[in-house]
Parts: sequence; structure tokens; C-alpha cells
Amino acid sequence: MLIPFPHFIFNSEFFYITMSPDKKIDLVDKPGEGINNLEKAREFKQAQNHSKAKEFASYELEKKLKYKNFDDALKICKEFNLPREKFLDACISEFNLKVKSGSYRKAISFGEKYGIPPEKMYDAAFFLFKDCIKNTRLQEAIRLKDKYKLKLEQIQEIVIPLYHETMYLGQVEKGKQIAQDYRLPEEVIISGVEKAFKKFLIIDNFENARLLKNEYKLPPEKIIPEAMKAFIRLMVKKSFEDAAQFCIDFGLPKERLNEAGIKAIEQKLIRGKIKEAQELRDKYNIPFENLKNYIVTNFDLAIKKGKYELAYEIKKGFGLEPEVTHPIIKPLFVVKMKGGSYDRAIQLKNEYGLTPDITYEYAIDVFGNSLSRGNFKRAKLMKNEFEIPEEKALPKILSEFDSKMKGNRFDLALQLSKEFKLSQDKILPIVKKHYDENLNKKLLERAIYMGKDFKLPLELLQKTAWEVFNTKMKSGKYREASLICKDFNLPKDKIKEKVTAYIKFYENKKNKYIASVIKKEFKMEKKRLFSKILGR
Repeated sequence: MLIPFPHFIFNSEFFYITMSPDKKIDLVDKPGEGINNLEKAREFKQAQNHSKAKEFASYELEKKLKYKNFDDALKICKEFNLPREKFLDACISEFNLKVKSGSYRKAISFGEKYGIPPEKMYDAAFFLFKDCIKNTRLQEAIRLKDKYKLKLEQIQEIVIPLYHETMYLGQVEKGKQIAQDYRLPEEVIISGVEKAFKKFLIIDNFENARLLKNEYKLPPEKIIPEAMKAFIRLMVKKSFEDAAQFCIDFGLPKERLNEAGIKAIEQKLIRGKIKEAQELRDKYNIPFENLKNYIVTNFDLAIKKGKYELAYEIKKGFGLEPEVTHPIIKPLFVVKMKGGSYDRAIQLKNEYGLTPDITYEYAIDVFGNSLSRGNFKRAKLMKNEFEIPEEKALPKILSEFDSKMKGNRFDLALQLSKEFKLSQDKILPIVKKHYDENLNKKLLERAIYMGKDFKLPLELLQKTAWEVFNTKMKSGKYREASLICKDFNLPKDKIKEKVTAYIKFYENKKNKYIASVIKKEFKMEKKRLFSKILGR
């Protein structure tokens, strides 16, 4: 407390005189304990007494350094522009203590904070760099390298194992960055790439392995041995398509590509993916001769399993020649023909181009059987589809026509003639023969209607029809008699005369009922006698 009047205060170390509560005259000229040396230094600095200011500030600086209060010490140095030698010496001593205790990060942080020259911290920075590399704190390591100008040959020895490990783990981008940051030698880089390449193949990361191979242009002798191991694994796993692509990507020998490609194509064939199999064949450029056995085997298997559409796709997709397909298709064709699956047989013939030397024997057999069973549409189908020659077909057709006529199956005979469009000159001799036979057997009505159906000359039929007409009239079958007149266009005058005679006969016999029946059947009226019958 300042006394408000002049007085003296003596001390062994300093003295001062106070004049008033708000103004004092400082008479202390030596720093020491019990004094606010820093405040005194500021007073001297304000009074432009720089030497005294530095003396008091230096005293306070030593105290701060003694108690390791480096922050305040640094502030004092800056405030009073004190030389830094003592401060730096103290900092370096503290720095060395931290280094000796192994606290490299703390030491570096301390040194950087208090401005220790980098060359004084080189060893600590190097040890911290090693620790950063060991624990993969790469950004910090780069900072140390650049800031402390660590010697490249020293740090490369530390970085190379990390680079190799990084590449082996497949961390290619990270490895590339390490190689770039530390300017690793080319042989080291390639060695790391080979390790990464090997690792990628082991873990089946073929895409990254391929990228490495292409980017670093690895020579075949470095690729093939490891790639073959991966190729074998793919083949064992039956990943044939992947294995074939692997051969292309890694330049494995052509025979390995063929081996995998053939298996991949066979796999597609078994699964019925014919188009994909074709695409693989084209992609891998596998010669047909190498594939032939697999394709034919799968074609045959598809036929045996009844997968006809699949078989045809195989044939069409791979261009199987007739000499390959015909021996396999022929037994199936025969089974279908004998089993009555004619549509399928015809389909086989058309799809595989079966030749007459294969089909004729069975086609002509079915053709004949179909004729005899009255299945003329099927017979015609056989004739047309299998191109049975006319000279072979016509005799069978006419023979069957004759057989139907002989069996009085005139309806079938007529159907047969229409189905095959038999000309009159071919059938009339046969019809005339059977017409005469029926006449000889006195089957006159059958004969004339048969003749009418097959268009025998009308004048030939009318003679017999007149006999049938008379017979019908005599037996009282007047309706049938009237139909004979219409069907065979018998002479009108003769009919009129004959019918009139019958009417008069029954009228004279006073059998008007019969007479009326005759009139009714022949539609006779007074004014228009025979108008309907005679067509007037």
C-alpha cells in the first residue's frame, strides 16, 4: 500500500520513493525475487530504457525456463526482443529429454511449436517417420519427409516393405501413391506389382490383376505360371466360361483357351442355350473340328431325349452337315413313320433334308396302307411330301380304285378319284369293267348309278335305265321309277306313253287309288300332263 506522503522504504536489494497515491518514482535498478520483474521491464521499455528492460525481462525469462514454462518464456522473448539462444538451448534440452523417453511425436510437436531448427530434430523426425510408416500414418509420414528433408535412401529402406505389403494386399492405388511419393526404384515397383498381381489371382480378383498386367506391361514369364494356377481352379470349379475369358485376358496358350472354350460351349449346349453357345464359339474362334464331337454328342442326346427343337437349333446353329445328322435322324424317322407320327416324320424330313434313299421305302409303304384303309388325304400327303414318283404312285392308286369298285365301295372310289384328280381316260376302263360285271349279275340299278357317278356315256346308261324303269313300274315302285326318269333323262315320249298306259289300265280296273298314286308320283295334271316329269 502506498503512503500518501513522502517517505523512504529501504531494502537490502532495492529502494523506491513514493510521492503520492497515483504517482511513484521507481528507484529499483536490479531484478530479483519479490519483484514483479516483468512489470518493471515493461516500465523501463516504456521509459525507452531498453537495456534495463531486457535485464529485467532476461531475469524473468530464466525463471520461466527454469520451471519449463516455455509458453510464457516465448512470449517474453517476443515482447522484449530477447536473444533466443538461451530459450532455444532450454527448448533443445527439453526436446532431447522427450526424444530419450521415446516420445517422438511430443518431441516433434514441441520443437515445431517453439521453433527448434529442423536439423536439430532430424533424428527424432526420422524415428517418428518410421513409426508413422509402421502404423501406416502415411500423410503424417509425407509431412515429416518434406519438412525435415529426410534422406531418400534412408526412408526408402523403411517404405519398401510397406509398399510390398500394400501391393500384396491388393491396395494398388495406395501402393502407387507410396511409390510416387517416395520415388521408389523401378525394380522395386515391378516387384510390388508382381506381388499384387499374384495376390489378385489368389483371391480371384481377375479384373484388378488384368488392369495391373496391362498398366505395367508384365512380361509373360511373370504372368503365365501364376495365371495357370488360377485357370486350373476355374476349370475345377467348372467355371468354364470364366476360364476361357481368363485365357484371353492373360494371354494363356491357345490350347488352354480351346480346352475351356469347348467345355463352356458344351455347358451351354446341355442347358439348351444354343445361341449363347454359338456366340462363345465365335468369340473364342474355336475350330469346328475341335467342337464336332461335343456338338454331335449333344445333338444325338437331344434327339434321344425327344428334345427335337433343341436338336434342330444345334444342327442349324452349328451347320451340321447331312452326313452327320442323317445317320442319327434316320432311326427316329423310321420310328415316327411306323408309329403313325407322320407330321413329325415329315417335319424331320424337311428340317434335315432327308433324301429319297432314306424316306422312299417307308413313305411308299405308308402311302399304300393309307390307300387301302381309305385314308386318301394321308396318302396324298405322303405322295406330295415325299415326292413319290407318278409312275410308282399311279399303279397303286388305280389298283386301290379297282379294289374299291370291286367291293362296291363306289363312294370311296369316287373320293379317291377326286382326291388324286384321276383323269377319265385312267378310270373309265375300270368303271366300264365293273359296270359290265354288275349288268352280268343283273344288278342293273347299281350299274346305272355307278355309271352316272363316274360319268359313263349317257346313251350307254339310258338303255339299262329303261329296263330298270320298266321293272320299277311293274313292281309298283312308282316313285323310284319317276326318279329313274329324272336321273337318266329318259325319252319323254316313251315315258308318257308308258305311264299313260299304266294309268288307263288301273282306271279300267276301277283301281283309281293306284291310278292316283301314279299320277301323284309323276305329277300328272289335266292341263299340264307330265309337266314336272318332262320338264315342260
